[in-house]
This record gives sequence, C-alpha cells and structure tokens, in this order.
Amino acid sequence: MNDSAPNETRFEFDLQMTGQDTAAGAFTAKQAIEDDGKAFQVFWYTQEGRVQGIKTLVSQKGSITLKFDAAPQPDGVATGHFVVIDGSGAYEHIHGQGDTHAALVFGTLPGQADPVPTGITGYYTGNIYIKS
Repeated sequence: MNDSAPNETRFEFDLQMTGQDTAAGAFTAKQAIEDDGKAFQVFWYTQEGRVQGIKTLVSQKGSITLKFDAAPQPDGVATGHFVVIDGSGAYEHIHGQGDTHAALVFGTLPGQADPVPTGITGYYTGNIYIKS
C-alpha cells in the first residue's frame, strides 16, 4: 500500500448475532489492503433512529477499529459512513473513511415462528492510507 496517498479499500464482512447489540464473524479486505480474519461489532440505536457502532477487524497482521453511523431502512438495509479510529500491528498508523452498506440477515430460531435478525452482511468502501 502506498503510504503517501489514500487508496481505495473494500472491507466485506459476514457476521452472526451474538447478543442483542453484538455480532461476530469474518471479514475480508480487498484492493489496497489484502487481508482477512475475525470481525467483532457492538452497535446501538440513537434517539434519531440511526444505528451507530464500533467494528473491530483482527488478523495476523494486526487490527483495525472502525466507527460507523448509518440510517437503517425498513427492509433491514442500512447505509452510512465509517471512519477508522484505531489500528495496531501493520495497521498502527492507519487512517481513512468511507461509505457503509449493511443488511440484516433474517432467520427463525427454535420455538419462534417469525423471522428475527440472525446476522449482518455487508461491505464498507473508502479511501484508506497508512502513514509510515
């Protein structure tokens, strides 16, 4: 990755709900950053009806922490913005921001007839750079 200019990066993720406001699963980074590993997310809803949260991506190279803010739609899709707030290892000096696109995955749980959110899939695209 060029450390002097922002480069387009795409983070893709597939998460399973682990609690009412948490999810965990896997991520893949493509384009300027090539990496994959585990993803962890905590989220909350604002009084204005937006969804915000922190997503942490962990690989053998290091970790990247993203903060996101999105507008959820009735169909379970949420679009918004993210900013990189921290990094470690190979990503210690990472910076960047971009757009978010996430969708709830619905399924039925034992003993329930109606579908409920069981996961989250999506992607974030943005300009990312690592200062040396």
